[in-house]
Amino acid sequence: FYIVSPSKWMAQCVEKSALMKNWPCTVIPNCIDTKKWGPLNKSFSRKLLNLPDNNPILIFGTFNSNNQFHKGFDLLKKSLDFLKTINEDFNLVIFGQNKPKNPIDFGFPTYYLGQLKDSYSLKALYSASDILLVPSRVESFCNTACEAHSCGMPVVSFKVGGLIDIISHKKTGYLATPFDIKDFANGIIWVSDQINLDKKLNNLARKRAIENWDYSVVAKKYETLYQEIISNKL
Repeated sequence: FYIVSPSKWMAQCVEKSALMKNWPCTVIPNCIDTKKWGPLNKSFSRKLLNLPDNNPILIFGTFNSNNQFHKGFDLLKKSLDFLKTINEDFNLVIFGQNKPKNPIDFGFPTYYLGQLKDSYSLKALYSASDILLVPSRVESFCNTACEAHSCGMPVVSFKVGGLIDIISHKKTGYLATPFDIKDFANGIIWVSDQINLDKKLNNLARKRAIENWDYSVVAKKYETLYQEIISNKL
């Protein structure tokens, strides 16, 4: 068997496996259509989704997984509580879940978008927003972060798992010390400050997506692997 892992962390897990540790393993990331996942005009996107245009927007995707420990919802809540003591000028958007009957007080104006069932709506959300928050304790890769980068949006996460392969620290986002909620909050502040200065992070995020996860790039990696396997067997 030839194993393909989407991230270096997953490849390290293979190396520790009693069954697979001696099998050949190659790291090839998941691919996305960077032509489809591209930035839209921010003001237009906010109007389209009925989102406010007064403050930076932080987004978090729940997909009804708040009760899953590895998704780090508890860490996000604590980070936002700390962020509130530093800076109050943010809006929070939660997608993947409708507004509950008894919504949690995150300390910031919060908007629930429910499940976005088509790629254009999700692309509009990425384009309307400023920072994607991924507080996961474990992530094998995280396609959401890739899509956000492809739409030119920085990502703040903890320095864990496949997120290390996606986010270039202080170039396309921020990798906080696991699981330091204050550092996560400081990462949000740092990225927000950089965005206010220029669009360098946004441009580098888009560039990173095209160079690493575009269909043509990933397909070439698979082609190279197949050719190597065929050559070795011959």
